Amino acid sequence: MRERLLPFLLLVGTLLPVAAGENLLRNPGFEEWSPSAPHGWHLHTWKHTDGVVLTRSEDAHSGRYAAVLTATTLEDSKLVQKVKVEPNSLYRFSVWVKVEGVPSDMLGANLSALETTERSSDVKDTQGEWVLLETYCRTGATQREVNLTLRLGGYGALSTGTVWFDDAEFVEVERAPAGARIIGLAPTTPSTPRFPLGLHLLLILAYLGLLALLLRTPLLSRIPLPALLLAALLIRLALAPLFPGHSSDMPTFYAWATELAREGIPHFYATASFKDYPPGYLLLLYPVGLLITLFRLPFGHPATLLLLKLPSILSDLLTGTILLRTFSSPLALPLTAAYFFNPSIILNSAVYGQADSVLTLVLLLFLLAFHRRSYIASAAWLGLALAIKPQALLFAPIALLFLLTWLIRPLTTRTRPEALTTFRRLAPTMGLSLLSFAGTFLLVHFPFFILHPQLAPALYRRILTSYPFGSVNAANLWTLTGLNWKPLFTPFLGIPLSTWQTLIQLALLGGAALVYLREERHTPSTIPFLTALFLALWGFALLPKMHERYIYPALILSLLAFLTTTRTPFLWIFGLITASSYLNQAHVLFHAALKQFQLPLEAPMALASLLTLIAALLLIFGLFPSLIPPLRRLIPQRPAPSPLLPSHEEHTTPRHLILLGLITLAYTLIAFTNLGSLNTPTTFYKPRERTEYFMVELPPDRVPRTILYYRGLGTGKYFILSSPDRKSWKNLTVIENTNPYAEFGWFSAPLPAPEGRYLLFRVHTPGLALHEIAFLDRDGTPIPVKIPTYFSSAKSMGNPDLLVDEQGTIPERISYLTNMYFDEIYHARTAYEYVLGLPPSETTHPPLGKLIISLGILLFGMTPFGWRFAGTLIGVLMIPLFYLLARTLLRRPCLALLAALLLSVEHLHFVQTRIATIDSFAVFFIILMYIPMLHYVLLPDEEALSFRHFGLPLLLSGLFFGLGAATKWTCVYAGGGLAVLYLWKLARAAKAGEVTPRRLGLFLLWSAGSFLLLPALTYGASYIPNIRILSISSPISYILREQVGMYRYHSELTATHPFSSPWWQWPLLIKPIWYYSGKSYLPSDVVSSIFAMGNPLIIWGGTASLLWLLVRWVKTRSRLTGLLLLLYAFQYLPWAISPRSLTFFYHYFAAIPFSILLLVHAAEELGLFHPQGKNRWIVPAFAAGCVVLFVLFYPILSGLPVPRWYATLLRWMPTWYFY
Repeated sequence: MRERLLPFLLLVGTLLPVAAGENLLRNPGFEEWSPSAPHGWHLHTWKHTDGVVLTRSEDAHSGRYAAVLTATTLEDSKLVQKVKVEPNSLYRFSVWVKVEGVPSDMLGANLSALETTERSSDVKDTQGEWVLLETYCRTGATQREVNLTLRLGGYGALSTGTVWFDDAEFVEVERAPAGARIIGLAPTTPSTPRFPLGLHLLLILAYLGLLALLLRTPLLSRIPLPALLLAALLIRLALAPLFPGHSSDMPTFYAWATELAREGIPHFYATASFKDYPPGYLLLLYPVGLLITLFRLPFGHPATLLLLKLPSILSDLLTGTILLRTFSSPLALPLTAAYFFNPSIILNSAVYGQADSVLTLVLLLFLLAFHRRSYIASAAWLGLALAIKPQALLFAPIALLFLLTWLIRPLTTRTRPEALTTFRRLAPTMGLSLLSFAGTFLLVHFPFFILHPQLAPALYRRILTSYPFGSVNAANLWTLTGLNWKPLFTPFLGIPLSTWQTLIQLALLGGAALVYLREERHTPSTIPFLTALFLALWGFALLPKMHERYIYPALILSLLAFLTTTRTPFLWIFGLITASSYLNQAHVLFHAALKQFQLPLEAPMALASLLTLIAALLLIFGLFPSLIPPLRRLIPQRPAPSPLLPSHEEHTTPRHLILLGLITLAYTLIAFTNLGSLNTPTTFYKPRERTEYFMVELPPDRVPRTILYYRGLGTGKYFILSSPDRKSWKNLTVIENTNPYAEFGWFSAPLPAPEGRYLLFRVHTPGLALHEIAFLDRDGTPIPVKIPTYFSSAKSMGNPDLLVDEQGTIPERISYLTNMYFDEIYHARTAYEYVLGLPPSETTHPPLGKLIISLGILLFGMTPFGWRFAGTLIGVLMIPLFYLLARTLLRRPCLALLAALLLSVEHLHFVQTRIATIDSFAVFFIILMYIPMLHYVLLPDEEALSFRHFGLPLLLSGLFFGLGAATKWTCVYAGGGLAVLYLWKLARAAKAGEVTPRRLGLFLLWSAGSFLLLPALTYGASYIPNIRILSISSPISYILREQVGMYRYHSELTATHPFSSPWWQWPLLIKPIWYYSGKSYLPSDVVSSIFAMGNPLIIWGGTASLLWLLVRWVKTRSRLTGLLLLLYAFQYLPWAISPRSLTFFYHYFAAIPFSILLLVHAAEELGLFHPQGKNRWIVPAFAAGCVVLFVLFYPILSGLPVPRWYATLLRWMPTWYFY
């Protein structure tokens, strides 16, 4: 009997997992809740948190509560908990669910983890019953933690509906049941590896350089077409088997090809597998599938890859050959070679494995037939193009415009008899063309839908409604503005993307009509090519729902436009599209290999998007050549060398000083209003022993519902117990802080109804300083309390009596006015530690900035107003100081006044100087160090080596340089600008007259003392408080160790932050940083935020001025323009090579003053300050616009509570998160 049972027991053993350990989840039954989420869990959504609600329900699987997740908008909603795991281990992950309201075509409830695309099976509708959802998971080889998710929807699969979760479990097991699917938990985020942008840029530059060379030499004319074809074919045949192509699309093409061979064409769309292509391209996949099936080729086999890519490869070669055979121009052969060997073309067909070249070939045949006025053939090719890919609809306006002009012209033209004759002559052709179009389109569909005609409408409905996003990894406007993979209901400038789509479609139709009618009057033979290029390029640049490959036809169209018009801009457009489309496709393909499909805005995508938009703008000048001469007038020819600074100087008048004073006064009043509270508790109690306690006595008729406490320095934990008789005590709640950098300020916590009027605070972990405690009743009214007894040790700081001695400081509402926010927890805290003589906790920056903050604390106490006072005062002083810098550089008071006004209404300047961080001091010293150096530069050349003239300016410049470096290392970047000015003046002085060794030696010695010795001494002196507090015996070695530690911290920083942004995004204002949210203490329809962004007009205007001045400088070599560009570059470009990987928009603060100078200088160069000029209204209007924007955005810059609808109006870009 035992022998008979043995096989059965072995079988059961293989089917059942063996658990090894307890449930690793905290609060798995969702019994414990904070006000907004179950303890241990947090709600995570892709974006639309307003449409996702997390509640608790008493309809539980077991216990008292279950968690209920409801998504009313398309979302990837999930409950997340971070769990410690062992590497390369197996776990069982399960939860009981009840699901309702999930559409059948969407992803239901499932189990997964953040940063991976793998997930369990999903559950959509449980008919009101609880169902066990379970999967098995394996961790990565080095994985130590995982963010587990209870999910509705998923990565790339948004969903709506309601899910109940209860009794979740995550346990380690020895093995999974036989046949069980095991998902991976190892992260697959887009962070590593990195896209090799430099290598791809070199390839593009090499191709474009070779193209320019070949167009200038007759080398290609000696090479026959067959040789070019063979070379192009061999390159593609060599690449195709080596690269698997797109990790999602190529397996799909393989599945379709084999399914066509297996099921046959008539049954293809009737099967249950996913299909989103029309039949046209599938006709080419059918013979490929027959060959794959015949030879039994698996996916991934080199022959399989080659066969799948062969239709696209042959289409490439046919397209180039037709181009050469159609045009007899001497440029046809080199341009054909440019197409054959274009890296973007090769990448798309031979590496990517896409079908765009097939569509492009058919579109080319459509346009050429239209060009030859073979309208019946043209209509047939258009019908075939639509049957291949619906993107051919983008080019339908060409046929539509031709049809409309044929219909309307006889009714509107003055030569009506001739128009009627043409109308009658073309009428049969029009009818046959429509039949040709419809017949071709239906003929392609006929074999596929002969048995199942009802499936055709559903197919096209699915195709046309798929990918409802702003962009699908396309390098265009929407990706550049952060709307890649964002749903069409996402607002942009307050208007949903779906509305933008309709408006842009109408605008494209109008633009196409303009191009069509213009070319019809001038050169009718170019109509199809120029109109198609306009639709292809501007459609890709502006329309939502674009994929990265949809710009592909624009490559051949730009060559056709150049061949038919010989206008140079079209050749430039070809080069720009080559670079843009190649970078776009290579970046997408690179990440697709890593299973990363929804890509963030990174440098390759941003660069490709900018190149696309530049190409689209350049197309306007190619289509309308008459616009080019006025553009050239904006960039004059190079004049004679100009002085470094303007020689003509306007004097400052009392009127200028009064206006400057008014600007400064107005800014002062605004900046200090609601800066922070002065009424905060200053006395505190900080226990040192676990035996300490204190008792609070409540009034007999008042029941506390909330406890408020003001938290100070240190970490620790207090247990709160209640008693009716001071004998039997029951636990109520805890006050705890485990973060040594937690902010100072008031905090609240719900208080369970105490059993009696006595509360005992027992110290569990000593060290946390409390400044005040308060109790609120149900109405939020403070309850008077007293402390009848306590025990504190002699080591303690203060005593518990101090916790109720400042009840007048209890705030009506907790906000930034009462608490620290963002990096104040580091800098203001350290400033307070300096005041108390404690070791400084923040040592990742030099000490001076924190020491300056401590001066405000000494004046006004450790209050929000006190720790923010110094930075705000510096922000005020920065305005007249910046006026002085602009006055010195630009030499005109009106220009300096405009610069000062723009700085006063610059959003980031306002926000950053009102927060207690060190950046405002750094920018202040940067401005300050340039002023004496510029005064030295303005000296006559013959006086530049006179000690009487150079001594003080160089000394002050070096001193301020040292003070800046002792505040923040970003000030060292400004040393480059100082060096340029210094060396330029030295060279001028050497040429001006006789330089004696004595004068030169004194000058160089003084310079070394001013810019080397003095900054070093100043920098070292900033560490004196540290040395005294820490009793350092070797100050120099200590200071050197601190510098090494600072560099290692910044260069090895691996942290991430949801509001970080790379350096190239800052001038575009793509992703500012959200400093403060007061939503925890406000109604849901009220927003209180502090958002560190720039004034859009100033930031974008400064960036546009930078680009225009850079182009202008190439022509003019203006020394002032060059100097301003250099000063800006020294504050901005170092971030491009900085070893620090975690950067934020506020790092752009130091460059903004120089961006403003560029903006003002550009306005002057454009003649906008001329008192009699026609455009003199532009500067006042621009300045007024900047002021208006400052007023409009003031609530989200200052924390002022406003209705949510108002905040929504200010969210111009989806990456501007501030509520």
